[in-house]
Amino acid sequence: PTAADPLRVLVAGDSLSGHLGPSMSSALSGKPATVTLDEHVGTGLARPDVVDWPTELSQDMANNKPDVVVLIFGGNDNQDLRTADGWIPITHHDEWKAEYQRRIAQIMDIVAKPGVSVYWLGLPVMARPSLQAVVPEINAMIAKEAAARPHAVTYVDPGPALDGPKGGFAAYLP
Repeated sequence: PTAADPLRVLVAGDSLSGHLGPSMSSALSGKPATVTLDEHVGTGLARPDVVDWPTELSQDMANNKPDVVVLIFGGNDNQDLRTADGWIPITHHDEWKAEYQRRIAQIMDIVAKPGVSVYWLGLPVMARPSLQAVVPEINAMIAKEAAARPHAVTYVDPGPALDGPKGGFAAYLP
């Protein structure tokens, strides 16, 4: 990257991305890089009627032409999935997982373009049991889809940096 041709970073996702984008921008301050944040609080992949992330990210890719894409989704996705044909209840576990994984794959295919490095951050340990119940499954789906695209997408496990004592939730870490 140079001042004339800076590294273009896109950080996108639900409210969890809202802290990541500014932190990355701060870390890259003074370097030939720009960070664009596309954060939509209270969204995720479960409800395309709220934010249609495939369309949103297609527009981000076209408008920003990022070199690096950093994604984080899932903090709001422990709910029924809205589809064009209706709803898939989260209690229909296998069907829900298949549809959610399809959505992960769709997003990866949109952003994994030649010359673009994609980093998808898994979900950290959550404080609320209802959220924590789906975190390991969502992370496993993200890791599986990233492994299917080894030259394009890297799954980042947040555990080593964010897990509290004994792997549990911690509001603050040293």
